Amino acid sequence: SADAADMHPIRCEVEAGMTEPLDVKSTRQTQRKRLAQAQRVKVTIGDAWQPQAIRIDRVGIQSLVFRPLLQDGNPCKAVCHVRLVEGAKHVVLHSSVRVSNRCKHPFSLLLEPDGSVPHEGGLFDLAPGASLSVPVVHVAHCCLRIQPSDKHQFSLPIELRRPPVDAQGRPSRVMLYDSADSDDGGGGGAARFRAWIVVSSPDGFHITIKITPVCTICNELAMPVRMKIRHAGGEEEYPAAIEPGATWEVHSFHPNDSVFLWAKLPGFHWSKRARIQNDPKAPSGSGQEELHSELDCSDEQAPTLSLHVAINNFVVRERAGEKRDRRITLSCPFWIKNLTGLPLSFCTGSPKRENADRAVTLPPQASRMLERVQEGLPPSARNIDPSSYLPSLPSMTPRGNTMRDLHNVEVADSDAASYMPGQQAFQREESKRGTVSDGLIERPLRTGATMDEEEPEPPVLMLAFPSARKRVLFVKLAGSQWSHPIPINESGASGLVEASSEPQDMGREQGGRARRTHKGFLFHFSLTTLTRAGPHFKSEVLVLRPRYVIVNLLSETIHYRQVDTHAISIVRPRHKVNFHWAEGESPLELCIRLLSEAGSSDQLES
Repeated sequence: SADAADMHPIRCEVEAGMTEPLDVKSTRQTQRKRLAQAQRVKVTIGDAWQPQAIRIDRVGIQSLVFRPLLQDGNPCKAVCHVRLVEGAKHVVLHSSVRVSNRCKHPFSLLLEPDGSVPHEGGLFDLAPGASLSVPVVHVAHCCLRIQPSDKHQFSLPIELRRPPVDAQGRPSRVMLYDSADSDDGGGGGAARFRAWIVVSSPDGFHITIKITPVCTICNELAMPVRMKIRHAGGEEEYPAAIEPGATWEVHSFHPNDSVFLWAKLPGFHWSKRARIQNDPKAPSGSGQEELHSELDCSDEQAPTLSLHVAINNFVVRERAGEKRDRRITLSCPFWIKNLTGLPLSFCTGSPKRENADRAVTLPPQASRMLERVQEGLPPSARNIDPSSYLPSLPSMTPRGNTMRDLHNVEVADSDAASYMPGQQAFQREESKRGTVSDGLIERPLRTGATMDEEEPEPPVLMLAFPSARKRVLFVKLAGSQWSHPIPINESGASGLVEASSEPQDMGREQGGRARRTHKGFLFHFSLTTLTRAGPHFKSEVLVLRPRYVIVNLLSETIHYRQVDTHAISIVRPRHKVNFHWAEGESPLELCIRLLSEAGSSDQLES
């Protein structure tokens, strides 16, 4: 109703969580009166409090205090928010207290009566990541107590009627929940559960209660990690490997304990311990106050190779000088992703020419491809060996002892400089997923029927440069030389990467000097850098792709070859293939031949 005497009140009952529209019919004359008068809505909550008037002609947040009908009762507080939405006024009433669970652990909320009036409390379950608005009836007569599980005790009572105020008069309060396991009577060896409880009132109207873990460890690496910690209460290991992007919430140690962390990556030994939290009571200069900024993980095959995993350690502070939950992230500055379809080897030191080779093998579907070659050839070419239509490179096969397959040969310490830490595990995962077997054969284009088929995700090789090492990367293909050094800066790298065949002795020139040439294949790869979003934003991804891809969108089969060479390959309709140069010294130009339907001798050659 309004203050005008000729206005008739409209009464309605709005259930919790519901919305009730009010359609007020009025003439133009009464509408002008309504604009000139203060508009009020009277709200009644329960039977124990007096009604409260709300002015809806003003937009904003209002604090409503409902006075009790009984003299010894407590006032009831609610928050009213009047908003203007598309020409309509929305009057939103909600509780002044909201509890938010920022942990992965569920909690029980006990609303315990304070004894002011005979009143029943309540018990609510708060799921991980959920929030709960405390009913206004319980806000008036109850205090809040928190319990992690039935085996733990309830926390100290938390006042709900008034905004929290610390000793300095600031509207916030931080308390540590510390509870012992009650199975053995709370003895010294009982398991403990700790969590932060932060009570704040940022705007003076709402009271927000947040439950956060003591420590959160996040895996921002490219592979699952096993972790364990040691503190004053003993040693604790996570029961399973933590997947990339996942977190481990720790509730066991005290914020003032000295805590050490170990991590184990696939293909690596357990790392050396790293201090992630120090004891504030440790004497200055003892070295116990220094936190480690990286984990040193040594390779299982070559212990002299180590991967340095960065530790980002920071503490959330509610205000200056007051520590809260600790957050730790494990990350690596660079990732390498191989999308060339060929087995590549990498090195960051001084590479040796004859090491780190891997045999290039064709997948089983290549044999079926040979059978279909005859179907796309004209009759004049039926007598050609079908295997010549595959992009075979004779120099790609291992030659004696100069090529080494990482699956069968162990790496000696003397050869460790030609490898990177974790490279053997990375290459085994490549072979397991089959992502390095289709770089030399044609593949069908993905159409509407095959778009939903998931392609195997290539593994990732992590890369980190110690401060004393020059930031360069070398790439090698089986039978090729190491590429030129690729400089890696803070934002990654980009450009063209060349992998050419090894020099071969082609005879002698006049004067007896040996003549060494570079005749053989030449592979071009494109190197780009991607920045990932989400939890892996600290890592730059170095992506290697083939420089040239031939896509046949015609209805005829295409033959292609490099100019001045005799190695012919085919691309069937609706297929694609990666193209590389068969002769590095021949002109880097492509020549194609277009074949007509089978049974005809017509052909066009560029």
